[in-house]
Amino acid sequence: MKKDLKLKIDSRDAKKTKLELIGASLTDMVLYEGTNAHSQVILPLIEELLKKHAGHVSDITAIEVLVDHGSFTGRRVGAVIGVMLGTLLHIPVNGVPAETPFEIPYEEDKWK
Repeated sequence: MKKDLKLKIDSRDAKKTKLELIGASLTDMVLYEGTNAHSQVILPLIEELLKKHAGHVSDITAIEVLVDHGSFTGRRVGAVIGVMLGTLLHIPVNGVPAETPFEIPYEEDKWK
């Protein structure tokens, strides 16, 4: 039986990657602490969460990527993974079809 799960990706902090899996009777979170490893840990963390609850990637019906503030590179990594999964699974990311680009806010350039 297919589960109705929402995946929440938070890679805004350069030293932490947090994923949440939210369902009707389920809320679980996994946290990875380590410097700039978002691109290496997000997919294994998703797999870990799904296995823990006997889920499958096809059980994910929505993805939310937090991009409001924090590490710009971390937000981009989370957004790219979220949009890639949304596109492959044909599910919305941040409430819109995955094929629709969404804006990642950019603070003033500190290198100017």
